[in-house]
Amino acid sequence: MGEASLLHWNPKHPFRAADCACRFRLIFQKTEDLIFLSHIDLIRCIERIFRRADLPVRLAGKFHPMPRIIVALALPLGVHGIQEVLDVELTEPCLPNEILASLLEQSPRGLHFLSCQQVPAKASSRVIRLGYRFTIPADRLGAVVAKYDTLPPRGPWFVERCERRSTFTPVSGLVAMAEDGLESNNLEEWVGRSHPMTTSTTAPSGRVIDLFEITESLTFSGDGLEAIFKFGDGGTGKPEEILRLLDAEDLVGQGERIERFLLEVAVDRGGTKLTPISGHDPVEGTDQ
Repeated sequence: MGEASLLHWNPKHPFRAADCACRFRLIFQKTEDLIFLSHIDLIRCIERIFRRADLPVRLAGKFHPMPRIIVALALPLGVHGIQEVLDVELTEPCLPNEILASLLEQSPRGLHFLSCQQVPAKASSRVIRLGYRFTIPADRLGAVVAKYDTLPPRGPWFVERCERRSTFTPVSGLVAMAEDGLESNNLEEWVGRSHPMTTSTTAPSGRVIDLFEITESLTFSGDGLEAIFKFGDGGTGKPEEILRLLDAEDLVGQGERIERFLLEVAVDRGGTKLTPISGHDPVEGTDQ
């Protein structure tokens, strides 16, 4: 048998550091099964897409250079992103339509790039407004609307801000090892004495926020609810908090669809207004 030849991939435009860069803003959708992809995994996925598309992404940083790929705001797990914003810096000039075509060719199912435009190098990616759309079952819509009608029209809308944390509690593993030890050096024996991973949701004392102060609008349309939040120095609202305010937080666990349909960023520092970003319908069931 002859010696197998090894195939090496030599990109024409590898990621590299550079003093100057061309900045591009992309609008993309994260839908279908990818809604369960964490933010960190999404960043890794997007980085691989840029590498496969052979685009010259700029690296930044001295000791641990990282690609200059900036997602404006992390998307909550399980939420469909209809209009997400991503900025990328390239070391060479490129045409926006060519960038878009290259990315679409390499994108997996559920990640769809909608548009690309060049922006100033110092363009801001600071989010100032965001909107969520909730699907509410017909048998629950009346109760949700009735709850909304009881809210003070001028606030306050107090709601507890919960924090989720995962804990791994060994019940008898360490205790048994300390008291009488294991009969053998078998790791499975210790694992068998421990509890599995559990997630607990707690509301720290005094962690109550006024949703009215950060909610720009709350409207019902068809079978859904749309909430638009302001994004300031104190942060913004979470989708589950609106549902908690309306006594409908259980809908999250029932798998009802939640979309982030609006994500608006500030005008860039140079004062040049960017092309307005309009909402898009989700692109479902297409392989790109």
